[in-house]
Amino acid sequence: MKRFLCVVMAMLLFCTWAFAEEESVPGAEEVALGLQYENGDRVEQDYAKAMEYYLSAAEAGNGEGMRRVGRLYQYGNGVESDYALAMEWYVRGAEAGDAGSIRNIGYLYENGFGAEQDYAIAMEWYLKAAEAGEPKAMNDIGYLYENGLGVEQDYSLAITRFKDV
Repeated sequence: MKRFLCVVMAMLLFCTWAFAEEESVPGAEEVALGLQYENGDRVEQDYAKAMEYYLSAAEAGNGEGMRRVGRLYQYGNGVESDYALAMEWYVRGAEAGDAGSIRNIGYLYENGFGAEQDYAIAMEWYLKAAEAGEPKAMNDIGYLYENGLGVEQDYSLAITRFKDV
């Protein structure tokens, strides 16, 4: 019985130490609150409040917060649609290491939103996003290979990328 109690106490001490060592991501709570207001999840949908929370997260250096600000500008949710501002925020998010921001830069280049349409540059950004761990970028890469946009058309590579999603 003493041995059992010692094991339980050791586990509790380890868990307490492990959680104390865990660093929280700056701005993560603000991003979560912003998502609730953006999507109307358990609160009334309010893009202005979502923007406030995302900006707060961005000020804390949170790349996802920066991406979320960019998305509000890209889609004109609560603000006037502005692809140039969306691009600025995505670049900030990319510089902060946010893989989704990196992918979204590729999307803007692919579609000519806020930048001249350039499939080759879009491919470069999608490859960076995939390398940074963004699984949706694999689908984007596959699409460009499938259709020969910015790269030589290659169905084999397209299928490989689609399978990697």
